[in-house]
Amino acid sequence: VTSFQTLEHVKYPEDVLKESIRVLKKKGILFMITPNYNSFWEGHYGVFWMPFFTKRLARIYLRILRRNPRYLDEITFMTPKKILKALKSENVDVITVG
Repeated sequence: VTSFQTLEHVKYPEDVLKESIRVLKKKGILFMITPNYNSFWEGHYGVFWMPFFTKRLARIYLRILRRNPRYLDEITFMTPKKILKALKSENVDVITVG
């Protein structure tokens, strides 16, 4: 199962991860690429980013930069920690996250 730049756009990314694992064939591989919101770059807006922004602070910051913060409602701030937490309850071997 592959997914590129999708996980941050769904309301319940944990459910997407679990369903992706459920549909894997035996010995299958799940390969996902998603933005890391622990980084200093926000690719959707193309701006310098402060890790661990809350949605409220992100809205204020984007308004200061004269960017429309409305799009934030469609983004889930994914981090390696959140992904590992979601995968912890699944019976999978995690090769790498990050």
